[in-house]
Amino acid sequence: MNHARHARLAWQVSSLLALIGCSESSSNGQALDGVGSSPTSSIDPASGSFTSTSMSSMVTGPASAPTTPNSDAVTPVPGSGPAGPTGPMSTEPAIPTSDVGSHPQEAPTSAAGGTLGSGSEPGQAGSDQGGAGGVDDAGVFEPEPPLDLPDGLLAVFPTPGGVELCADPTLMLRFSHSVRLAGSGAFIVRDADSGDAVARVDLGSTSTQVNVGGSNLRIPPPAFVVDDPQTGGESDLVVVSFAAGKLSYGGSFEVTFDGDPILGNDGQPALDPAELDWTFTTRATAPKGEALSVGLSRDADYCSIQGALDAASDGTTIEVSPGVYPGLMRLNGKDGITLRGVDREKTVLLGVNNESLNGGTRSRPLFLAESVSDLTIETLTIKNLTPQGGSQAEALALLSCDRCAVRDATIESLQDTLLWSGRIYAEQCLIVGNVDYIWGTGAVFFKECEIRTVGRKGYNLQARNDAGKYGYVFVDSKLTAEPGITGDILARIEVDRFPGSQVAYIDCEMGSHIAPEGWIITGGGASSQLRFWEYNSHSPSGDPIDTSRRAAGSRQLSASEAEPLRDPSVVLGGWSP
Repeated sequence: MNHARHARLAWQVSSLLALIGCSESSSNGQALDGVGSSPTSSIDPASGSFTSTSMSSMVTGPASAPTTPNSDAVTPVPGSGPAGPTGPMSTEPAIPTSDVGSHPQEAPTSAAGGTLGSGSEPGQAGSDQGGAGGVDDAGVFEPEPPLDLPDGLLAVFPTPGGVELCADPTLMLRFSHSVRLAGSGAFIVRDADSGDAVARVDLGSTSTQVNVGGSNLRIPPPAFVVDDPQTGGESDLVVVSFAAGKLSYGGSFEVTFDGDPILGNDGQPALDPAELDWTFTTRATAPKGEALSVGLSRDADYCSIQGALDAASDGTTIEVSPGVYPGLMRLNGKDGITLRGVDREKTVLLGVNNESLNGGTRSRPLFLAESVSDLTIETLTIKNLTPQGGSQAEALALLSCDRCAVRDATIESLQDTLLWSGRIYAEQCLIVGNVDYIWGTGAVFFKECEIRTVGRKGYNLQARNDAGKYGYVFVDSKLTAEPGITGDILARIEVDRFPGSQVAYIDCEMGSHIAPEGWIITGGGASSQLRFWEYNSHSPSGDPIDTSRRAAGSRQLSASEAEPLRDPSVVLGGWSP
């Protein structure tokens, strides 16, 4: 990570603490709504974040939210299969119950983050052309038509004077220099005829209520500053999102500012709002159909992911052009949906959500799909920008997701990156995190994926599948880590609560960051139903891993035992993706 940005993030986060009083959640246990077969299943809140050279958020941190869990249970659709080999009793020392689903206590921080910067990682795609205008087909600002914009402002979206545009736009302003958001002021969209405000993002508030897919959720003010790869500048692109449904179809709107929400590095206003005549009209009706598009252009059906998800029906394919798409996303009860990005690295879904903002496993994910079948998510990146100490923060939660596939995707957070329950297939994905960052009730089959630990050592996985059911199986995958990380754990479980936990690494490459013991088994001795398995674990150079010190209760499989696990249909209850 860029050390200057890391220091800036730490300063902003620490300065928020006194303002919002948001600290790390207590470790007294929390019921897991929507996961597993037992209503008493619990996990303790803990800090979590994603930090890299690419992105952190620049949002005002909220106060702590209630953590009362949702009591509704979700029945998973696990794959079936033989129990298979088991291992002997564990001799590992127990870890405290309060540490399951959490990591050791760290300095508390807010649920919001610091500066959002793209660095060398994906942000917004673009050509190397500058100039003012709207956006091109790649989802970035195009150099034409030329507009009369204030000095220092190169382009804005929606295009001033644009007609028949989407009704769910994200405001974007590209500057010729670095900018930052002020601690006060507001971005406002008004009805051009009446002057009434229809949407507002107030930088002086600690949080705002939004309705996303029928759920009322609390989020920090959704305004960000990002590095724009097209210009090569740092912190020169302002992104402001509004909840879907705020703007009407067939309407005329004007973007105005309250105060000076954007500042230059010198602390002075970055532009004079009076010099920016920013009006546009939306198309007459909401697009429908079996194929929908999302993008930052006048030709796109929708400008937000949630707008397209709301409009989708069973069997809809949504194609997403390159760009930055902020906000929370929800999909419930719609089958056969395909969400497909045009470019994995340049199609980025991002935002901030976590246990401190919205308590419960249904409320805190950035992207949640629930009670769906035949969902496909591919060729894009999903990032939960919750910073260190910001509590559990799923980037992608799939609950009761039957025959769901995630392909060619990057999923990033820190704690609890993935919460997957159902029958799910993942191929050629990058999963980033450090504390139980893959978890749920399974069954899940990972093929040729990279599991990357960042920031600190942690625990790759908690599999809470029922006894006799498959959990999480990794085939031909890689376990990697940032430099300097050691002592990472393949998986951990409390066998008194989840005696049938199943995790298998088959023909997987493992870096030196993996601890010699590999596994942590607590809550008593390993049961006969526990299945912590490996076969042919090898180093990046292809040499066999020394597994002689693996935790008692885990097992090295034979070639004949491992072979059936290479077949997704075996793990996924007869489904062949």
